[in-house]
Amino acid sequence: MKTKTLRFRMMVLFCTIVSVMLVASYLAFWGLLAHAIPTQLNHQLQETGRLLIADVAAEPEARDIERLDIPGEFFELLDPDGHVLQRSRNLPAPIHLKPIDPAARHSTFQVGDIEGEQTVRVAIIPFEQGNQKRFLAVAIPTFGTNRLLDTFGQIVLILFPISLLLTAGISMIYVGRSLAPITELTRHAASMARRVTQSHGFWEPLPVATPHDELGQLAETFNDLFRGVDSAVGQLRQFVTDASHELRTPIAVLHGENGAFAVQTAHG
Repeated sequence: MKTKTLRFRMMVLFCTIVSVMLVASYLAFWGLLAHAIPTQLNHQLQETGRLLIADVAAEPEARDIERLDIPGEFFELLDPDGHVLQRSRNLPAPIHLKPIDPAARHSTFQVGDIEGEQTVRVAIIPFEQGNQKRFLAVAIPTFGTNRLLDTFGQIVLILFPISLLLTAGISMIYVGRSLAPITELTRHAASMARRVTQSHGFWEPLPVATPHDELGQLAETFNDLFRGVDSAVGQLRQFVTDASHELRTPIAVLHGENGAFAVQTAHG
């Protein structure tokens, strides 16, 4: 298996980290949105119900709920058993609710539906009407809420791959610039390796662009190493040259004596 380059591995690492952070951010924002919207709806439902309860509780015999026809808002007056006593004019059928706790003293919230078609969020608010306990159900459709969350999900699906592409492009530029000094050091060292057999020496200082970071310190260390190696190679060459010079005269004398001995032997 071919080993991946350092550039490729750094890009993959950078993109992976950014991708995880993006996913975590999107999920966190979606979770906050999914929590904040129902909370705001609950507050709106409760405030609407309290205003209406003030009128309903003051006139127990009135049929105020049945006269209500507010677009996008539905109302029901319930007894402790959950039976519908009154409902607003814009309700074609009773809201399908979960069982109500007759002893409840605080508002409760749930999701119901109308005729199994329209989903609504409902606030059930207990109150006293005369000497009897009653519950006011205030509901609004959840279509807008669900549509908002769906739209956010669609936007995320579009932005996520775009963010990944931008991250890959930025990481390519950043990693390339970060590794440029290493590439230059490698090229310079290869050039010195090709000149190591030349008689005038091979060492040439490596470029040090940023002397205070790790790459600059590495280049300085290599410069010290190559300077020492070049000096040692120069000393070795000088030793070989001096030894050759010193041995040249004795060898010439021996060569002359051997030649004279050979002549005497031939005439002897």
